[in-house]
Order: sequence, then C-alpha cells, then structure tokens
Amino acid sequence: MTDDADSFARLRRLHGAYGLLACAGSVVIGVTLPVLLVAWYVQFRSLDSLMSAEVLVKPTLPGIQLILTNLYYLEGTALILCGPPAFALAGGLYLWQRDMAEDRCTNFHKFQLKGAAIGAALALLNIPGWYAASLLEAGTFSEQRHWVLPMLGVLFAVAGSSCGLWITWQAWRYHHPECGVIPRYSLKTMMVLIFMWGGLMALFKPHG
Repeated sequence: MTDDADSFARLRRLHGAYGLLACAGSVVIGVTLPVLLVAWYVQFRSLDSLMSAEVLVKPTLPGIQLILTNLYYLEGTALILCGPPAFALAGGLYLWQRDMAEDRCTNFHKFQLKGAAIGAALALLNIPGWYAASLLEAGTFSEQRHWVLPMLGVLFAVAGSSCGLWITWQAWRYHHPECGVIPRYSLKTMMVLIFMWGGLMALFKPHG
C-alpha cells in the first residue's frame, strides 16, 4: 500500500512538472525571444537607440557593457510585465489541451496544429506586450511607422504558435510519458517553424 502511494505521489509530481515546463517554456519562447528581436531592430533604427551600431562595428568593453546592461533592463521589464500573463495563458491552454489529449483516438498532428493556432490567438491577449509598439515606433522611420502594428502582429503570431506547439507537446506527454522529453514534431512541422522564425528575423532585420 505504501509503495502504491509513493508511486502515485511521484506520478503527480511528474504531471505537475509537465505543466511547469509548458508555462516556463512559453515565457522563454513568447517573451524573451521576441524581446531580443525587438531590441535588435530598435538598436539600429533609433537615433536614441539602446545600443549603437558603432559599438557593434568597433566593439569596446564599455560599449559591450552598455549593450548588456540595457538588454538586461529590457528583458527584465518584459518578464515583469509580460511574464505573468504569458504564464497564466500558457497554463490555461495546457489544462485545456491536457484534457483533450486524454482521448486515445486523438490524432497528434491535428492536436498540435490546433494548439499552435490557439497559441497564436492567445498571444494577442498579452496586453502588456503591445507596449513593444512604442519601441518599434521609436526605432522606425516616420514614413514606415504604419508597418509597426502588422510587424507586431506577425511577431505575436509566430511566437504564440511556437508556444502552442510546446504546450501541446507537454499536454500530450501527460498521457503519453513514453514519448520522452524531446518533442516528436514531424519534419513538415519543423520546416514550418524554421521558415516562420527565419521570416521573422528577416522582417526585424535592422537596416543601418
């Protein structure tokens, strides 16, 4: 009886770890990575940029320290403002997807596509994330500022769908622990992810 209770307790801790991984991974994918892209774009386009292009062309120790300090504050602000909503939205999606994955007849490919679509939609609900529009406007030439909101929408869609895929995998593992740790995405899904993030990096490519 004691062995059964210990096994059940270990199983509950393991299942809790899936949810924690889903939420923590979503914060990394949906908050920290987009901030890096926004910062990379803004640094080169704004006259009052967070880091200067000259510093990157001719790096100096004070310049590198300035870059890292500003990036540290930018990431910290994003984690404080956008991290909790992202964690909560990820938790809600994980619980919903976990219940859906309980059906043994569920097709994993369709399951993950639905998770990616919902993740992209939920990303738009992270209201503090829209503050990035002001940063993008500060780093964009006046005649191109009408592209700021579309750029931000694409950023949210790509990051949100990636989070949805990650959350879906953790929800699937809840009922299929034999799948292991590494996500078993299809080659097609991996190629789509690569093209999405590659296109996003091209969209946010700085133009000195």
